[in-house]
This record gives sequence, C-alpha cells and structure tokens, in this order.
Amino acid sequence: ATVRENDSLMECVSLMIKRNVHQLPVLDARGKISGMIFEKDIFNAINTIESYTNYKVAEAIEEMIKDASEDCEDFEGM
Repeated sequence: ATVRENDSLMECVSLMIKRNVHQLPVLDARGKISGMIFEKDIFNAINTIESYTNYKVAEAIEEMIKDASEDCEDFEGM
C-alpha cells in the first residue's frame, strides 16, 4: 500500500487502519517514492492544525523534515 503526496491525511489514516500498518511509502506525481509517512508524523500534524481532513500527506512530511532539521541543529550544537 502507498499514498500520494496530494492524498489527504484522512485517506492516509484510513489506509493505515485498513492495512494494519504504521507507516506508508509516499509517491510523487511521477509515481516515484518521495518519502515515508509514519503514524507519529500524522499525530504531530494533527496536533498543530485545526482540521486535518484536507491536510495533505506532503504537508505532514514537510513538517517532519522541518522538525528533523531542527533536531539535527540542536544535536550539532552539543
């Protein structure tokens, strides 16, 4: 099972539940893998927005990358 970058998080959650998985590969417009989306990415996205029904997978991944970059900067400063 996969999701596309423009799929809503609601579609992503439904697929995860249906397939009983905790992560899914994300495909770009060309059908190439552009990343992975994990449950925690969805939870983090939901925590920061009011309505996730129209929130796109790509937006959740962008948040994850931003958070990971900040974590790396914090680690480098140690």
